[in-house]
Amino acid sequence: HRAVLYAGSQSELGVGYPIGLALNYADAELYWIDYGKDQVPMKIGACKMDGSEARTLLKADLLTPVALVYHAATRRVYFSDIGRRRIESLSVDNPATDRTTTVAELERPLALAIWDIVSPVSADGTTSTTSILYYTDAVQETLTALNLKSGDKRIIKTNTPLITQIRLYQKPDLGGQQATCLQSNGDCHQ
Repeated sequence: HRAVLYAGSQSELGVGYPIGLALNYADAELYWIDYGKDQVPMKIGACKMDGSEARTLLKADLLTPVALVYHAATRRVYFSDIGRRRIESLSVDNPATDRTTTVAELERPLALAIWDIVSPVSADGTTSTTSILYYTDAVQETLTALNLKSGDKRIIKTNTPLITQIRLYQKPDLGGQQATCLQSNGDCHQ
């Protein structure tokens, strides 16, 4: 089945020229980069998976954003901006005041992905999670892994020209809840 979830319009909340998409399964939300068109500004936008509750997460200080990924553990959207030569993140709960630079002084950051490594249960019954941000740099021709907690970086592969996408598939931990997007076609009405 196919349905138009959110169509373009001539307002700030409309869709002009979307280029990236990230999903938040737990909250049934979509996030995207929009290059804008006509009255629609360049931005990072959001809406529910049924197209309702559209909002702008960020429209200030974007030059050329090219990739984004949602990290469920921190409730943040990470995005690369080749114009600003960096990777940044912002909170989906408080995007106006919670924006941080994750990696600066990159040449041309293109692709992004996040993987959470959950440790086995310890003797005291707890686990810990290590979140790794993977990204590519088209000029340096590298694939790099960044530990988001410690800040340690490791180049995984060199001489990798123009990797424009990284796809990692990890089953989201929803704490025993079923994802909204799995119920009644994501509440999308045909």
